[in-house]
Amino acid sequence: MEINNNAMLINGQTYSYKNENNILQVFEGNTYTSYPYRLNGNQLTLIFPGGMEVMFTREAGSSGGPLKLPQSTQKAPGGQSNQSQSSSLIGRWVFQSQEGQMVLEFLSGNQLKYNGEPNQYQLKPGVIQAMGDYGWIDYPYTLIQNTLTLTTPEGIQIPFTRSSSAASPQQSMGGQPSGGQSSGAGPVWQLQGRLCYWSGSSSSYSSYSRTEILSFDGNGNFSFGEEAGFSSDAGLAHSNNPGAWKGKYRVEKDYVYLRFQNGVENQVKIHMRQNDGRITELMYKNKLYAAALCE
Repeated sequence: MEINNNAMLINGQTYSYKNENNILQVFEGNTYTSYPYRLNGNQLTLIFPGGMEVMFTREAGSSGGPLKLPQSTQKAPGGQSNQSQSSSLIGRWVFQSQEGQMVLEFLSGNQLKYNGEPNQYQLKPGVIQAMGDYGWIDYPYTLIQNTLTLTTPEGIQIPFTRSSSAASPQQSMGGQPSGGQSSGAGPVWQLQGRLCYWSGSSSSYSSYSRTEILSFDGNGNFSFGEEAGFSSDAGLAHSNNPGAWKGKYRVEKDYVYLRFQNGVENQVKIHMRQNDGRITELMYKNKLYAAALCE
C-alpha cells in the first residue's frame, strides 16, 4: 500500500480516498467504504468492515510513502540473526487467557514450536520472522525481562511470560497425564469432528465472513478457534487461528460441558443428535454450531 495526498496504491491498483476524523474513506466502485484507523509512529492499523484489524508497517527509509503488510508473501532477505537476541529467547514462553493457554518454545537459533507444532524462524531488528505457507511472516516483538510481547499480522499484541514449568507439552495443552483419569468421562465418543458457527455480510463491493470452530477428538479433548476474512476491490484480509484454545469436554444428558485449561467451564445445549447417538449440532447463547456449517 502506498499513500499520497488523495490517492493510494494497493496491490498495483490506484484508489482515491478522503481522510475524515481518523477514518479513511476509500472510493471503491461507485461509493466510499469507511476504514477507521489508528496511527502510532510507523504503524498504521486499519479496521475493516466486520471489525477485523490489520496492521501496516512503514518501510524503513521512507518518510511518508510505501507501507506494506507485515505478512509479506516475499521471502525476507538473507542474513545472520543476532546471536545474543536469539539466545535470550531460548526457552518456553506461555500466554494464559480466559479461554486457555498458548505455548511458544524457542528450541535453537532457528527452530521453534508453537502449541507443539515445529516451525522455522529468523530474527530481524525488532521482528521475529516465522515461516508461513507463502513465505516469512513478520511478528514485531519486544522483550522486557521475562515478558515477550508479540504483535500478530492482525495487530493483536500477545504478552508471553517465560515459564520455568517442567510440565510436558502434552500436559500443558490439556493432554492426559500418565496414569491419570480423564476429565472427559461419559459418552464422549458421541461427539467428534468439527462443529462450526458462521456469520458474515456482503454488499456489491465487499464481503466479510467469520467462522468459529469447535473440534472434538471423541476422547474428551476439544479445541476452539476462529477464521475470518474480508474482501473488497481494495484487496483481501484474512486471519486464521483454528485451534488457539484447548480443554476437556464431557457429555451429560442434554448438555455438553466444555472446560478450558484455566478452569472456566461452559454449558452448551445439544441441539441435534442422530439416531446412532452422534451429536451433530450444539447451541450456545443463540449461536448454532453444526457440522454442516464447516463445509
